[in-house]
Amino acid sequence: MVYLKDYQMLETEIIYLEYKLNRIHAELKRQSKWGKDILSINTGNEETEKILDQLKDELTSKKEQLQQLVDLVSNFKNLEQQILKLKYIDGMTLEGIGAKLNYSTHYIKVKHAEIMKRIKFAERLKVIG
Repeated sequence: MVYLKDYQMLETEIIYLEYKLNRIHAELKRQSKWGKDILSINTGNEETEKILDQLKDELTSKKEQLQQLVDLVSNFKNLEQQILKLKYIDGMTLEGIGAKLNYSTHYIKVKHAEIMKRIKFAERLKVIG
């Protein structure tokens, strides 16, 4: 199960993996141009290709997980969707969400608890079914 709280961590990991892939590609391009091997990345090397494939697979997996979270949030409507987006995607506190949306902190906390119960119930149904 992909958890909502993982959204920001996944975003960070995706940015890092994209950076790492770009750095490797740039180094390979530079090496092919100058024929030097500074970072021990060999062009056309089977091990290098394996590393690149692993990074690409990991990046694809992380992007899929991130999309699952976005899809989960988009399944909710109106206030519930706003609460989930602001809390898990934007990283706000429930108190901050209440202030931003002009609701009491207590109301937002109760609403958030209801949403989380429904998500957990749906996950249990997936496991059973």
